[in-house]
Amino acid sequence: MSDSAHSKINRASKHIRELADLFNENRPFRYVLETNTVTNQRATMAKKNETVIQEARDIAGDAIHNLRAALDHAYFDIVSPFASGDRGVKSVQFPFSVSADKFEAAAKIRLAHKVSPAFFVAIKSLRPYGETGGNKTLYRIHELDALDKHRFPVPTADYKTLRGAEMQSLIPHFPLGGDRTITLSQNSRDVVWFAPVRVGENIGHSVFPTPFMFEKDINIPVDIIFDVGENNAPMPIIPTLNAMVNATKESIRIIREASI
Repeated sequence: MSDSAHSKINRASKHIRELADLFNENRPFRYVLETNTVTNQRATMAKKNETVIQEARDIAGDAIHNLRAALDHAYFDIVSPFASGDRGVKSVQFPFSVSADKFEAAAKIRLAHKVSPAFFVAIKSLRPYGETGGNKTLYRIHELDALDKHRFPVPTADYKTLRGAEMQSLIPHFPLGGDRTITLSQNSRDVVWFAPVRVGENIGHSVFPTPFMFEKDINIPVDIIFDVGENNAPMPIIPTLNAMVNATKESIRIIREASI
């Protein structure tokens, strides 16, 4: 692996660690019980920390950009000696394609066939295309890096569906019990009911500037995901980024071995 490619992967890994630290120190999403001590109205709802979410988006974008650059640097080291003129050199980038049937042409545009038949076979074996049968993890590096900052997917919450009995174990006066299911969401309020505050009940902290509204965090972990479209499964951010690091390392290993 070239020093520059290795450096880019290390930089991406550093960003991922930074992102994990950010999530450990500041929860991007919380689930809370709201209590109005005047009306006795209770409600459960999600709360998000916009500052943390935007910072997470920027860090994740930097990590992905470094992985894309690592692929390009390693590929350029191998292929650029076979390019002719400035135009040929400028075309040397790691090849990607939306579909399998278009990938071979895309790889030839990036001059993969100029190196050797074995190298061309190796590039095709990576399957860096988006449709079924492609290496989706590898392709997503290209897909997400191609988005500008205004369109890069904002990290969102992967909310759960819980049984009423589970909610009652966390909130004893929760109105829905047994096998009734409650889907946690980003609605303003998920469930609303009325229950007086019991003596000694912990209702959390007051919500400024009101003296009668209180919030208490409920111990429901909320996973952080990328949601990149209705046809794509949600991607947990940290595991997805780590999988992208591994896919980058493996792809570079394969093309370097094929170039010897």
